[in-house]
Amino acid sequence: MLIISKTRTSLFLFIQNNILINLFNLFILLIFICYANTNIPQTVLANENAKRLFDDLMMSYNRHRRPAIYPNEAINVYLRLRLSQIIDVHELDQIMTISVLYVPYEMIWVPDIVLINNAEGFYNITINTKATLHSDGRVVWEPPAIFKSLCQIDIQWFPFDEQNCHLKFASWSFPTNLLHLTLVNESSTDVKVIGNYGQEEVETIVEDGIDLSDYYPSVEWDIMGTQAKRRLKRFMGSKNGDYEEIDFNLALRRKPLFYTVNLVFPCVGISFLTALVFYLPSESGEKISLSINILVALTMFFLLLVN
Repeated sequence: MLIISKTRTSLFLFIQNNILINLFNLFILLIFICYANTNIPQTVLANENAKRLFDDLMMSYNRHRRPAIYPNEAINVYLRLRLSQIIDVHELDQIMTISVLYVPYEMIWVPDIVLINNAEGFYNITINTKATLHSDGRVVWEPPAIFKSLCQIDIQWFPFDEQNCHLKFASWSFPTNLLHLTLVNESSTDVKVIGNYGQEEVETIVEDGIDLSDYYPSVEWDIMGTQAKRRLKRFMGSKNGDYEEIDFNLALRRKPLFYTVNLVFPCVGISFLTALVFYLPSESGEKISLSINILVALTMFFLLLVN
């Protein structure tokens, strides 16, 4: 009986200790839960103003509808081209690839501005960044994009050639009475010219039309000019009205040092050695050896030129 009583007493003490330990663990767990819950409302309160503003703006907004107060009101779109890098220029394909920083997309209405002389066939911007909405109603969108444009390459004076590459941007659907394109640093000087179909067109010329503040210099090309033109296109037989087009003209000049050292100097040297062969006497054995060496050098030069 004494042994049983001691066993029951020990069992009771063991159960009591386990209950106290579990209550202590539960108390610590409740403390951590309460501490974690106290941080959640702070984050919600911090974003409450932004959430309320976003809900108010998007409550009755339709991104497929042109954001104009009146049906015939034109929307002003300010276009700026910020050149970041000239990636490559293909003389054979006559394609210029540049990496530019352009203008925005996503949940808002954006004008369908495309590169008219696109050489790749893809008109959409692949990287869609967030737009910036200002209190005065301005919407700024600057997504990075890589464009491939058609460029007429003239290599008559290679490697001392200069090229003029054009990037033509325009709205695909909206005429000028619904969408008005304007350069960011546009002046008020208008010039009247004759278009391709014999009709009169109005041009606005800006000499520094491309922003080069973020430009990374190319190892092969120097930029000589960045003229931009905004012209009013009048298409023959068009019933939708006139269309506005912005033409960025990028004047490039090739850096001739690499081609002069690796192309011009070897050609001049081989031509000079070829002329020396005729001054050697016919009975001299060095004449045949020099001719063979010139032929080998010319073959190696052609292989280097192909690569």
